[in-house]
Formats: sequence, structure tokens, C-alpha cells
Amino acid sequence: MDNMILFHKDKKYGLEIDTSKSMSEECAKQIKNFIKEKVEIFKWSNLMDTKKYRYNHIGIPTDKKLKNETYLPDYDVYISGYEENEFNIEWMRYGEKCEVPEIVKKLPHVAFEVDDIYEALKDQEVIIEPNSPSEGVIVAFILVNDAPIELMQFIKKK
Repeated sequence: MDNMILFHKDKKYGLEIDTSKSMSEECAKQIKNFIKEKVEIFKWSNLMDTKKYRYNHIGIPTDKKLKNETYLPDYDVYISGYEENEFNIEWMRYGEKCEVPEIVKKLPHVAFEVDDIYEALKDQEVIIEPNSPSEGVIVAFILVNDAPIELMQFIKKK
């Protein structure tokens, strides 16, 4: 028998078994089942294409005025906190004239960077059409399993 090595997406996960040495059939069966189970867990945990969708921030609605808020008058939204922590937690306070869907005002959203926002929107339920809240970025919101998701495309200057 050859050695069995557990790999996933070109990464070795520290399990190498020398099957050329004597081992009982039951032991070999248990090891194979263990590996099969771990591979299934890896498959389940990697449903998202992390090259296509790259984490940018989490936006959390609030009704409290926070320090260092930035006001976006075209949207009647105050944002804060994004550059104040390593996890990119952004607080969103919506004004009375804000026209974003209620679900965005009520539920936190996760934002992902994409290379092509229009391609990423294909076959998605778009709840906020592509727009540019600040220079150099296009954003849109989709609804996935009743949760708002923000997609962001950063425009590279030529």
C-alpha cells in the first residue's frame, strides 16, 4: 500500500498515514472513514468561492449617534467604525429620508469585494441597484436566504 495524505485545495492538512506497515483491516477502515468525514466537512465549509467574494466588512444598523460618523448626504446615512478595528465593523445610522430597503436598515449585512459587480449580480435578487456612494467604489445589495449582502467593486484609477 501507498501512504495516504489528506489534501484539500492544494494544502496538506497534517495527516499522513504510512499504510505500508502492518495494520488491521478495522484500523485501516476507521482511518479511511475519518478522512472521508474530514473531507466532507471541508467541502461543506468551503461553499463560498473566496476568490470571487472577498470579505470587506460587516455593516450593523444602529439608532445611536456615534463618534467619528461620516455623513453621506445623497443617501441620508451616517457611517462609522470601519477604520477603527481590524475586523472592519461598520456602524450604519439611517436618517429619516434614507430610501434603502427596510431589511437593510434592520438587519446587519456582510460586504464582499468582487472583481466585476455586474457579473456578480447575475441570477441574484438585487435589492439595491449598483451605485457609487463614494469615489472609486460601486456597491449593490442582494438578498440571499433573507439576508442582505453588499457587493463592492473598487475601480482602479488609470
